[in-house]
Amino acid sequence: MEVVSSVVPIQRVDILEDAGESLSPDIDIGQIEGAFTMGLGYWLLEHLEFDPKTGALLTNRAWNYKPPGAKDIPIDFRVQMTSKTPNPVGVLRSKATDEPLVCMSVAIVFALRNALDSARKEAGKPESWYQISE
Repeated sequence: MEVVSSVVPIQRVDILEDAGESLSPDIDIGQIEGAFTMGLGYWLLEHLEFDPKTGALLTNRAWNYKPPGAKDIPIDFRVQMTSKTPNPVGVLRSKATDEPLVCMSVAIVFALRNALDSARKEAGKPESWYQISE
């Protein structure tokens, strides 16, 4: 299976991140955007293939393992950080900014499922479970 890029561009993403007392807001915003985009790649683009006989990873370089590219970044990407939410046990009262967003990118799977459900309803399809797969 060859995956080149997202089929439909993501129009808009809004993120509100609790970064505690950010040490560098510009760097944190870059980390937030990068982590979320990395998560989008995980859910929408990346595909691991293994040799069925040897178990060797076949998609082991960017030529055949497609990480997100510039055109996979949401078109309207809005990021804000909360204010006055210090972390009393963190380094200079800061909080992590990238790992939580990789996890939060699962929202794209739910948005995709909701869009498919709506399209199926409009087409008169039954409201029953269906598998989303390759």
